[in-house]
Amino acid sequence: MASEPLQHLLERGRDISGKMVEPAVPALDAVEEGMAQALAADSQGTWDTESWRRIGFEPYRVADRADIVALVDQQERGAGLYFLRVENHRPVFVHIPHSFSDLDTLPIGVALFDGLRARMLLVNSVHRRRGGPCEEGECASDVAHGEGTFFHAVHRGAMGAHPQAVVVAVHGFRELDSDPDVIVSAAGTTADAQGIARTLQAWIADYDVGTFPVDIGRLGGRSGIQARHLRASGGRMIHLELSRAIRRALLRDFDLRRRFVLALARAISEMP
Repeated sequence: MASEPLQHLLERGRDISGKMVEPAVPALDAVEEGMAQALAADSQGTWDTESWRRIGFEPYRVADRADIVALVDQQERGAGLYFLRVENHRPVFVHIPHSFSDLDTLPIGVALFDGLRARMLLVNSVHRRRGGPCEEGECASDVAHGEGTFFHAVHRGAMGAHPQAVVVAVHGFRELDSDPDVIVSAAGTTADAQGIARTLQAWIADYDVGTFPVDIGRLGGRSGIQARHLRASGGRMIHLELSRAIRRALLRDFDLRRRFVLALARAISEMP
């Protein structure tokens, strides 16, 4: 298995001008099954590299993070980019479905993946609106809403292996003056959005943390395909909408970023 630094893999695996190729059902099924099997393993040595290559993904060791394996699409299909922690991990999956359009959510997601010791990081690899045909505002390349995507197949396989895991989905929004800086939603799942918001507010007191639907009636993430799957299967999602202001601040302020990650780690650990 080849080895490359995480940043190189992120640059190699994502293409803002790329197009999504609609996967065939057998390919989606193979990815879902392969991911469930991969997450059942606890060491890099158990990876079935040839099976992943047959369905168009190349596994890499991450050179600057010895406990992480990456899956990179080798066929330019807009299939996404996936990082799996193979040791000392927690049952948390971090989703970054709009890494191009929701500016700076990718580095924030990487910080959460590392700081939470999350089992997995899922990243989209083509633009949500430019990577595929769109009808009535919905685009085939929007992996947070399209069912027939590799991103969703990976999510399903991951949750099949770890049904008690918590999904943390990171999004960005263009805020109005009256909006909170952070909107926390359970997206209709059983996650404790109020508890998450209280802990975040205590740790990042300079910013306003609100919840959907109590403090704001939009941006709750209920329509997303992963949220719908988790509601149906009894899973849990923490859907985070971050204002442009706090995304910028999280990038430049190490202490704020540290407190943000620690607050989420504590709140997740305290969820029933």
